[in-house]
Amino acid sequence: MKNSSCEKRSPRIIAHRGLSGLCPENTLPAFGAAIALNVDEIEFDLWGSKDRVMVVCHDESLDRTTNKSGCIRDLYWNKIRAADASTTIPGWSHISVPRFEEILDMFGGKIIMNIHLKEPGEEGWIITDIAKLCHTRGIEDTVYITGTRTILEEALRCAPHLPRCCIEGAENMTIVEHAIKFECARLQFRNQKVTLQMVQKAHNHGIFCNVFYADTVEEAERLVAIGCDAVLTNFANRLLPFFKKI
Repeated sequence: MKNSSCEKRSPRIIAHRGLSGLCPENTLPAFGAAIALNVDEIEFDLWGSKDRVMVVCHDESLDRTTNKSGCIRDLYWNKIRAADASTTIPGWSHISVPRFEEILDMFGGKIIMNIHLKEPGEEGWIITDIAKLCHTRGIEDTVYITGTRTILEEALRCAPHLPRCCIEGAENMTIVEHAIKFECARLQFRNQKVTLQMVQKAHNHGIFCNVFYADTVEEAERLVAIGCDAVLTNFANRLLPFFKKI
């Protein structure tokens, strides 16, 4: 990631699945609301449909977040598009599951995007398509891919120029070593696992430290105090006053 994408304040606030505490997660309203609040980054999840459309959804199936069911990789886009993705937050309705291109059309180049991949797709097609789309739009310096070992290995193979964020080893405290191994510009700690020593070790290797997650000012203060560079949150509206004071 070019330096230009990290020139905003640090520590930074990342809207996890958009403003997901108030809006249906991983939807255009959630991302638009977060960006309107002037967050530093948005985070979202991608899967590939049966007809190779990149679908923005956290789960591998539609069951929890929509009024439809079925595994995304087994469904065609037209069925996914027909789903109502507003079920996670009361009071919303008729919100579509977005595809990756829609996120780029509306917000590309305007915000840093933390793209959490759960699978690379056959022969890495999801990673390759992300790289092509971002290159075509000239926004490669505003995106990075977050993932476990499988994602990071495939990203190094088919799109090594795309910045990577490591979550491999987040549970057993080997995340810094894995971030170094996979040549990651960032890593993403788990809130309850991260320590001051781990953050310092990452910083000693020039690695930017995200942490998942904090939804209260008290938790955000603790994470910032030990040196975390960016905090994911479902309630950016709650934390922004604190971050703006730093």
